Amino acid sequence: MIQKSSPNLISILKSIADFELATAELYRACSQVWDLDKEFWVAMQQAELKHSKNINRMTDIVCSKPGDFTPGRVFAPAAVQTSIAGIKGNVQRLLKKEIARKNMLFIARDIEQSMLEKNYAEIVKTNDPEFKSLVNEILSDTVSHREQLNRKIREMGP
Repeated sequence: MIQKSSPNLISILKSIADFELATAELYRACSQVWDLDKEFWVAMQQAELKHSKNINRMTDIVCSKPGDFTPGRVFAPAAVQTSIAGIKGNVQRLLKKEIARKNMLFIARDIEQSMLEKNYAEIVKTNDPEFKSLVNEILSDTVSHREQLNRKIREMGP
């Protein structure tokens, strides 16, 4: 049972939702800087906003049925906040045009490959079908994002 751990899990989920929002903000900034890739970055931003909404829904599910969840691999909220701070720093650098287009693709790919993005399914163990569906949607999008970013990197050449 997760009842004792619920406040910590809720805190972690809220931090991860914030991580998704920060990532969306980074992608929004990319869409403003590079008209060539505007549609791509807007689509990436929209997906990250959807991920944040999914995580908020996952939080609601945990709150409403805490007995259906068992703690899994947890992330320290401080580590998540450090990641968010790094993303926000990149937004500022990007808006000052201090990040080259190809480097931004690498940064975005690294975010999509980060431990946060890859391990959502390990935060909590449950058989709740809605929760699992939301996690699977995020994971599927993340795989797609990495593939799209890798394709764009290859297209740019050496």
